[in-house]
Amino acid sequence: MGTYRFSEQAVHDLDEICASRAAAAGEAHTAIDRAIAQLPPDYAQVIRDLDLAGKSVDEVASAMGRSKGAVHMLRARA
Repeated sequence: MGTYRFSEQAVHDLDEICASRAAAAGEAHTAIDRAIAQLPPDYAQVIRDLDLAGKSVDEVASAMGRSKGAVHMLRARA
């Protein structure tokens, strides 16, 4: 069986790539939060609940006291 050895440089490069990706993900998360914060409250709630929290359309519609069609429309307009 072969053994793979990573040089210290390769490990360091991988660490830098991971750190860069984590920073980029944090920046993207911040940008998304800012964009959602600028939406009207109902639109923002639909986006947070459906897309970020992973709730179903039925759950969101029930929580908001709206029809499923209205939830779909709010999401499309957001």
